[in-house]
Amino acid sequence: MAEMVPAALMRAPGVLEIDEFPMPSVDADAGLLRVEATGLVGADYEFYTDYDGAFAEAVRISYPFIPGHIVTGRIDKLGSIAHERWKLQEGDRVLLQYNVLCNYCAECMRGELHACENLKGYGLWFDFGSPPYLWGGAAKFMMLHPNTKMVRIPEGPDAASVLLLERFADAANWLLELGQLTVRDRIVIMGTGALAQAAVTVAKMAGAYPVIAVARSSSGRIEQMRHLGADHVFTGSQDEVASAVAEVTNGRMASVVVDVTRRDALDVTALAMEVLAYRGRLVQVALKVPGPMQGIDNMMTKEVSIIGAQGHEFQHLEWAATCLDRPECATYLASKVTSYALEDTKAALDRPLTLDGATMAVVYPNGMP
Repeated sequence: MAEMVPAALMRAPGVLEIDEFPMPSVDADAGLLRVEATGLVGADYEFYTDYDGAFAEAVRISYPFIPGHIVTGRIDKLGSIAHERWKLQEGDRVLLQYNVLCNYCAECMRGELHACENLKGYGLWFDFGSPPYLWGGAAKFMMLHPNTKMVRIPEGPDAASVLLLERFADAANWLLELGQLTVRDRIVIMGTGALAQAAVTVAKMAGAYPVIAVARSSSGRIEQMRHLGADHVFTGSQDEVASAVAEVTNGRMASVVVDVTRRDALDVTALAMEVLAYRGRLVQVALKVPGPMQGIDNMMTKEVSIIGAQGHEFQHLEWAATCLDRPECATYLASKVTSYALEDTKAALDRPLTLDGATMAVVYPNGMP
């Protein structure tokens, strides 16, 4: 009788069940990962509550799928070609790059990696309805596609800290590369979730001042933003926040704003335009569904640049892995998480992270630590 692998399958918004899939064979150019932990973050909660289908359509997700695109684990099986390609051994501990590129389409050849015409992604863009099925982190084992990229992780750090490194990779791309953040910049970070918290840490590492966080309402996460080094955290109406930003910047306003709020925070764009300086840069990460461009007049009169941003590339993940040993990252890597066994994945998604002030929900498919 074939060995079966338990996995959490999101069949539709609000519907998640533990199913079983056949243990796949491993080709010479592929591998199999024994999942240590996977992180459930904002996008996973958006998929779970996407009853109108707008979010799934915007990011091209099809149900059913196995969630979990932030994944760490140990190489369980490795084909001979994959062994040579990845320079890894069975038993090595790794953190995965979630997107998998084809490496041969016109966009890949030009280096436009986010525009890959055949893009796949763990916990996101794979065919979960056909063998080998196991393409998401909420499973005891997960397939490793031949084009997978990953970084080797040392034995010491706990799995939650390893997963949080992936948030640094995103923040490094958005702030340092796309946003061109420097010590001369004044930055406003819209949001208080895992990505916003990583952005605060990276902004402090870059020497930006002041680092200002804007929260929609008071919560336990506000204190975490301060703890991570935000120089100011503001809540209130658009006018109140804009006045506060003007005061602490001596009227110069923010040279960089990054928006990592929820898709339904439709008023954030107008506030971002209000607090941006002349020729400031808005790094727009958050999808807005629907997405009216509020504050467009300010965009014109201030000659604001809007930079669309998504995820990260492998070099950002490699950089993030260096943060394990950096003291300025320690506070973020010790952020509060909520922990769940695989069979409790639905319970994790039924309980919003904001209720606990947690940065991430961590699912441990092969047993709690």
